[in-house]
Amino acid sequence: GLLSRAAANRHALEDRGTDHVKDLKRDEPLARDRVTSRQLRHHTAGGRGDAEGNGCGWGEDALRRATDEVVASMPQVTPPGAAFSYSNNAFLVAGRLIERLTGSSYEQAVSERILEPLGMSDSYFLPWEVAHRRLAVGHAIRDGKPVPHREWPLDRGMHPAGGLISSVTDLLTFARFHLDGHTTGTPPISDASRIAMQHASVSVGSILRGVCVSWLMEGRKGVPPVTRRGT
Repeated sequence: GLLSRAAANRHALEDRGTDHVKDLKRDEPLARDRVTSRQLRHHTAGGRGDAEGNGCGWGEDALRRATDEVVASMPQVTPPGAAFSYSNNAFLVAGRLIERLTGSSYEQAVSERILEPLGMSDSYFLPWEVAHRRLAVGHAIRDGKPVPHREWPLDRGMHPAGGLISSVTDLLTFARFHLDGHTTGTPPISDASRIAMQHASVSVGSILRGVCVSWLMEGRKGVPPVTRRGT
């Protein structure tokens, strides 16, 4: 069943998904029974990384359908925790876990726990929330000319993998909070948690210096490492 807000606050990164969601669906028992929340956010869960365009609609059950019908059938490529492999699917499972822990939709949980406390009032998930606002439209090159990309980027079942539409001002608000803890609103997490999120605890051995909790760590030409969101 759904857990209370207090139970959600007790959730730990080392918890397995099945510690909180007993009916978490994965065709492979290894992934279902052993993958932890930290591994989902570190891109080390080991499952196949992408299943975009899952066609699960725009209802509040979209993320549940995406995880139960699409992600659940993705093959396990490496054992949980064994290797880094960028995975949008892992973030869908993490988003679904948030829904079950909070008892609300993923979008509502993010809005109530992150966007509203930080004062990010110009950030939205759903097309009908931005339909009457100014929106920068993506373009693609066709026959040597840029043309508008008229399809919505992601459907609702993919929202935890990058479905937020935001303004530059809100993005800078989010970035500044993570850089130095400054906010004109209410910090959604403690300074200790914010700093811990930026600690690279998984080595990659390629173009990245390492992986943090939902961030990728980089370093360029002697410049100190900077972080960016994992998805």
